[in-house]
Amino acid sequence: MATNQDHPILGSQVKKLADRNYLADDYILDSKPNGVTKSVHVQAAIGSKDPVEETKWLQSEFERTGMPNAIVGHVDLRSKTARSVIEKHLQYKNFKGIRDFSYGEYLINSEFRNGFFPFYKNMG
Repeated sequence: MATNQDHPILGSQVKKLADRNYLADDYILDSKPNGVTKSVHVQAAIGSKDPVEETKWLQSEFERTGMPNAIVGHVDLRSKTARSVIEKHLQYKNFKGIRDFSYGEYLINSEFRNGFFPFYKNMG
């Protein structure tokens, strides 16, 4: 999107949001008039070397503000380190799901599904 254009839904507001971080306090203030009492944060730190750092930070935001109430963190399920990354995410009580941008036949492989199931049961 060109910088001189407005976002099709957000209008010119997107330009204002690009100038600063939008944190839990901002979300609480903006959503309170609409009766929002809980939220889910879906991974946003794309390209992070350690996706668990985002989950750790979000858990601290929950402890400070009461939001987000659930966290969906990134795990590259094709990676040899997927198991350890999931285990690290699971150290944080609000971690509830995985966001993975990869795709492929491995997702329908029974060995993959059987190996993943024990973690799935622990995600609440």
